[in-house]
Amino acid sequence: KLTNVHDGSTNTIQRGYTLHGVGVNGILLKLRVHEGDVNTLNETRKMIVKKLSFSFRGKGIWVFDRGNDGKQFFVDLRQYINTQFICRLREKRLIVLKGTGAIMKLRELPEGIHEVHLMNTNNTAVDTRYAYTLIVRKHLANKPPIRLLCHLKDEYTSKEIVEMYLQRWGVENLF
Repeated sequence: KLTNVHDGSTNTIQRGYTLHGVGVNGILLKLRVHEGDVNTLNETRKMIVKKLSFSFRGKGIWVFDRGNDGKQFFVDLRQYINTQFICRLREKRLIVLKGTGAIMKLRELPEGIHEVHLMNTNNTAVDTRYAYTLIVRKHLANKPPIRLLCHLKDEYTSKEIVEMYLQRWGVENLF
């Protein structure tokens, strides 16, 4: 199953494996090599989250890194799997401010909590069916702020949401 994969540490394409890993409280529950000849990345992610969400009876908050930044994946999580999530976004993403309708590049958005819509798949129209909470918050000195898209049932401070996201790193150590 070796294939060309993006190496985030060097920002280059290398030969390797795409892994789907799911951890809960420091315990690795699922580690699966991606089978690109069978399903797309999004299809595989959706199947894994759907199955585990059902097992967890919808409890908990899923936390994803930037590699899971996908508009259809967010719709799947919210509408079809009906789960709460926090996902770090890529800087190049376009967002639409819910209150004004202004279309902005994510990296141009000031720090704070914003209610946003996403653009459709081809960035030709605004998908107003779903509003999301977007957190833009500085958490490390000399680094750009972290940008997190959320669908949560309860209210949390931006600091709490960033802390929940940062706990995700524990699963990376398990790999």
